[in-house]
Amino acid sequence: MSGTSSRCPARLGSGISIWTPAIFNRIPAGQSVSFVPFVRDWIGEGGKIGGIVATGGKWFNIGNRREYLSVHRSIADENWRPVYIAEPDWPVRIAADAQIDPGVELSGFYSIGAGCRVEAGVAIEDTILWNGAKIASRSRLRNCIVRSHHQAQGILNDIDI
Repeated sequence: MSGTSSRCPARLGSGISIWTPAIFNRIPAGQSVSFVPFVRDWIGEGGKIGGIVATGGKWFNIGNRREYLSVHRSIADENWRPVYIAEPDWPVRIAADAQIDPGVELSGFYSIGAGCRVEAGVAIEDTILWNGAKIASRSRLRNCIVRSHHQAQGILNDIDI
């Protein structure tokens, strides 16, 4: 795949993906790479990502933290799941290999990804921890997204880390 801005592929099948050409300027020309690190960094730098799930009549725009968290809230509060998800245990709120101190307080909706570590005295409310995130002891997180392999500490509300 070329890194030129004139390419904007669409994935057809169960859905359609449309990408802004600016994201392709970040991809080294002539290399096959995973989009995940590029999209993650794009979001971290204020890039906008949107989305739709058309099956079941649900529309989700995930272009900012509030909207992204809203999807997770719908999954938790409405027990919503896309029709194409076959895994019986979906969603997994806490990954099997996450290390969470027994005294951690979890409330609202939350998702704790693979390889996360949450230390003693932590309170997590309406927060998403991407894979490999670390939360320092006695931290309080509310309405946050902690990106992969980032660390959060202190009292944090309504931020992305």
